[in-house]
Amino acid sequence: VADIPRHDVWCSYTPSDEVQDALESVEVVRDNLMLMQEAKQVDFPVTISTDLVGLVEQWASGVEWGELCANTSLDEGDVFRVLRRTLDVLAQVPHIPHIMESLRIKAGKA
Repeated sequence: VADIPRHDVWCSYTPSDEVQDALESVEVVRDNLMLMQEAKQVDFPVTISTDLVGLVEQWASGVEWGELCANTSLDEGDVFRVLRRTLDVLAQVPHIPHIMESLRIKAGKA
């Protein structure tokens, strides 16, 4: 979930290799989309913010709330907002037209 990056934010968690590989695949898709937009003169930002991916992954893995909050400079409310926005995006994925069925199922499970 993208936000305007803040340079004062830190997180001790780094994404797993599996998640890092997935992010690299998404970045390739983003680059292709940006090229298509440029060719059609569409000026719409396509940003990917990865600074807190490790935090979200740890939360999804069951790390306790206090430990999550202790491993980032974000306030508890900001951590909650990041997680809530992630859930909101996941809830929208199954409704995307023409999406791969495997992705629809994974988003629903998440």
